Amino acid sequence: MSLLLRRSDYFWADLLKRVDWYRDRASPDVAERFVNVVEATLESLQRTPGLGRLRFSRWPDLAGLHSFRVQRPFHRILIFYRFDAEYVRAERLIHGTHHAAAPPAMDKVADPDHFSHGQHGRFGLKWNLNRA
Repeated sequence: MSLLLRRSDYFWADLLKRVDWYRDRASPDVAERFVNVVEATLESLQRTPGLGRLRFSRWPDLAGLHSFRVQRPFHRILIFYRFDAEYVRAERLIHGTHHAAAPPAMDKVADPDHFSHGQHGRFGLKWNLNRA
């Protein structure tokens, strides 16, 4: 049985930033592939949330925060998440080489009120991957 998935507003912002980056610097196809790979990684975490590494045990505000690499070829990107008996809560989506030694911005880790449930498109948003 899979856990339900919730994504924080910060996760959405991180995702959109990466999609824009891949679309602008590579192509809309690469941006779409990135979305698909992130989705597949989140589905893996829903099925087996313990896959990720427990992080930042010295910071009480970040208790229970795990990280897990997005699947190849985007494996330098980390998903930071928490989970309980009902939900996987994706909190951030950050390039791993920039933030591996320090926690994600302490003021930018989501609290439970900052999770959304989108209804449009694959990630709850309508993707316009082609530059107009």
